Amino acid sequence: MEPVFIGAAADDLSPFRAFRTIAGAPLAQVKTLLAGASFFIGNDSGPAHMAAAFGLPVVVIFGSSNPAIWGPWRTASEVVAAPGGMGNVETSQVLSALERLRVHA
Repeated sequence: MEPVFIGAAADDLSPFRAFRTIAGAPLAQVKTLLAGASFFIGNDSGPAHMAAAFGLPVVVIFGSSNPAIWGPWRTASEVVAAPGGMGNVETSQVLSALERLRVHA
C-alpha cells in the first residue's frame, strides 16, 4: 500500500515529501484516487465524506465540529478527537483507531 497525502492548493505538504502528495486536485481526481483506496485517514472534510460514501473504512479526526452530527455513517469508521481540538490528537489515538478497524497499512 502506498500512502497518498492530499490537500488544498494552499496546504503545506512538505512534511510528507517522502510520499506521494497531491495538492489542489480537482474533485474528479480526488474521487478517482479514493475509489481505488483501501482506507482513509484524515480530518473531517469533503474527502473523508467521499471515502465513507465509497464504503472505505475511515478514521476521521475531528476538531471543533460535532462527530455525532458530522461523523461518517454507513461504513466501518472510527472517530478520533481530543479535548482542545485537532492539534491535540496523538498519533497513538489514530493507530488505535486503525487497529479497532482491523486496518493494517
